[in-house]
Amino acid sequence: MQGGMRRACGNADLFGRGFAVSPTLRALKLMSRSPGRREMVQRRRRRVALCVYLGVCPCPQVQCHVPPSTMDASVVYADLNLTKTREPKRASPLSLPPDTCRCPRWHRLALKLGCAGLILLVLSVIGLGVLVISLLQKTSVEKSSVDVQENNMTKTTDGPAILKCPKDWLPHRDKCIHFSQDTNIWMEGLVDCATDGATLLLIHDQEELRFIKDTVKGKGSSYWIGLNYTLTDKKWRWINGSTLRSDVLQIIGEATKDSCASLTEDTVVSEDCISDYKWICQKELKRV
Repeated sequence: MQGGMRRACGNADLFGRGFAVSPTLRALKLMSRSPGRREMVQRRRRRVALCVYLGVCPCPQVQCHVPPSTMDASVVYADLNLTKTREPKRASPLSLPPDTCRCPRWHRLALKLGCAGLILLVLSVIGLGVLVISLLQKTSVEKSSVDVQENNMTKTTDGPAILKCPKDWLPHRDKCIHFSQDTNIWMEGLVDCATDGATLLLIHDQEELRFIKDTVKGKGSSYWIGLNYTLTDKKWRWINGSTLRSDVLQIIGEATKDSCASLTEDTVVSEDCISDYKWICQKELKRV
C-alpha cells in the first residue's frame, strides 16, 4: 500500500483542488474506513499539507507537481490548518526576582498601625503644648488682675477716707465743721469742741477763710477760732503750736496778754479771751 501511495503521490488530488490522483484517494478512503488507521491517515494528510506549503513531497522518490493555479489556495489552506492546530500561547504572569523580599501580611498591618500611633503621639504632644501655654497665659492674666485689684485697694486705703459728717456738721475738704449756737468764753468753746472729738477751727489758707466767711455771712455773730496770742514770744499761734502766717489772714486790733481771735463775716479781730462769743469746731477725717 505504501508503494502505491508513493507512485500516486505526484498525481494525487490531495484536497480536491485540481490534483488528479484517484488511486491515492481510494487508498486513503480504504485506510480511513478502519478505525485503527484513521490516525495514520490524518498524519499523512498533514505531511501532504506540509508538502503543499513547502513545495517538497513527502515521498522521497516522487516529486509533487502542484499546478500554479492552485498554489495560492493550497497555501491558504495549509496556513489555516496550521493556525488551527497551534495552541495560543498564554502570557505567563510576571514573576518577581528571587531575591525580592515579600513581607507577610501582618508585617504590613503592624507597619500601618505603627505609623498611625506615631501620628497620634505627635498630635497629642502638640495639643498638650497648646494646653500648657493657654494655662500659663490664663494664670498670668489672673495674677495681673489680682495685682491690679490689690493696687486699687491699696490706693483707696492710702487716700483720705470720705466719711459722712455728723448731723449739723458741714463737710469741707477733709474735715467737718460745726458752728455753735451757744456763747461762752474762748476756753469753754475749746472744751466743748473737745467733748465732740474736735478742736477749735484752724484755717490753713485763703480759700478756707473765704468758705468760713461765706458761711457766717448774714448771721451777725462773732465766732472763736483756734488762734490766741502768747505773751512770751509775742506771736499769734494756733492751738496746734504752729505760728500764724501773714499770707493766710490779718488780725485787726491790739494784741494783749489775754487776746484770742474771733471771726466775723468780714474780718478777724483780736478780742479778750473772756468775752462771750460763739465758736467754730472742726473734726478731722481719719483714714480707716
